[in-house]
Amino acid sequence: MHTPGPSDDDEYRIYWYDGKTIREMGLLRRWPSFPGNGIVYVDDWAGFWKRMDKYVLNKQTRKLDHVKQPFYYVGVTGTVDSSIPIYAATDMKTPVANLLPKSAVLILLNDGKENYLLKSTTGLVGWVKEDTLNRHFSDLPWAD
Repeated sequence: MHTPGPSDDDEYRIYWYDGKTIREMGLLRRWPSFPGNGIVYVDDWAGFWKRMDKYVLNKQTRKLDHVKQPFYYVGVTGTVDSSIPIYAATDMKTPVANLLPKSAVLILLNDGKENYLLKSTTGLVGWVKEDTLNRHFSDLPWAD
């Protein structure tokens, strides 16, 4: 069942029917696709990039199980406004490099939280927090 929301906040309630009983399997948001093999892919807007989640039909519980990923591919390029360090790990303790103003940076991954892995023009990779992207990249396509 699809219930359109204001703008992109649609909800999709998924049900199981066994010939006798209808049971709710799960609630999905945004843009699901159903390839017909018991898997559901859901695109979701994550601020400035589209996140892809996967759900699998659990026949025993008759629910949709979320397949958690350690990382999400971002694949967005941005330009640094002011110099920022990138770090070797998400604890932000060991700097790898400083990104220079006006350098193009590929945002590779998100850890499902607030950390992003970036690739510099010199090929070095390092982590930053999302608020760093907010403050030092003015050309990312942030949702209003």
